Amino acid sequence: MHLLVIIIRDKSKLTPVLDKLFEVDVRGATVIESQGMGHLIADHVPFFSRFAEIVNKNEQGSKTIFSVVKDKDILDNAILEIEKICGNLEDPNTGFLFTIPVDYAKGFPAQQPDKKFNRK
Repeated sequence: MHLLVIIIRDKSKLTPVLDKLFEVDVRGATVIESQGMGHLIADHVPFFSRFAEIVNKNEQGSKTIFSVVKDKDILDNAILEIEKICGNLEDPNTGFLFTIPVDYAKGFPAQQPDKKFNRK
């Protein structure tokens, strides 16, 4: 199992990403509003205040998606699909993605009958 964390800079891509995650069998996620450090400290650190003047205040912030994915193949497929929507995450202002191994999780939503997850 892996915790998949996706930070999406372009909020208009949130719904397409969530739709695609569902299509590739990621069945649960939590989405929160988030802001990068540069936006938060721009008001009180002179170096960053110049950037705050350039950035439109309405466009500040991101969406962060958290999901525990049980299957490595589903995780790999999800990452490929996310980059198809958001673009190469190595490019500036696209987003950020990382995974963390999860050795225990409890409280998964009930799964639809599926050979991959029908474990007893």
